[in-house]
Amino acid sequence: MAELDGRWGVVLERVEGPSLLESVQARPWTLLASARRLAELHADLHRVRAPAELSPQREWIAGRIEESPDRSAEQKEAAR
Repeated sequence: MAELDGRWGVVLERVEGPSLLESVQARPWTLLASARRLAELHADLHRVRAPAELSPQREWIAGRIEESPDRSAEQKEAAR
């Protein structure tokens, strides 16, 4: 986790090498195994607990909707 300009975010390491797309295009028979591994990594990422100082995303989004000057009260209510 890192904070930049008052905003928190996840910092991931950049790995050198071909992209997943490039890898699967070069070796199409690896598509299912690659998709399975990507799904496993995605699930692992969602098991990581966010730091307590981060607001839940739902609250952040609700706040942004409420603050929006470009939406009517009806549109804001429909977005909730």
